[in-house]
Amino acid sequence: MAFKREQQPEQKTYPKPAKIRQTRNKPYPWTKEDRKAKKPLVDMQMRRHCLRPTLSDIPPQKNAPTIIPR
Repeated sequence: MAFKREQQPEQKTYPKPAKIRQTRNKPYPWTKEDRKAKKPLVDMQMRRHCLRPTLSDIPPQKNAPTIIPR
């Protein structure tokens, strides 16, 4: 069986078509209308994180390590 494989003509090498990766439904809460109406950047950043609270919203805790936002 090894001879048969060697006697086959070499397959043409060509770039394979790029697969389109399946993207999950992103949980961004904003809509097209919100994007069209130019909102301030801070508002968009809050929405981008799915309206999660920022460091300024969290009350300071005792003996908590200092978090330096990057």
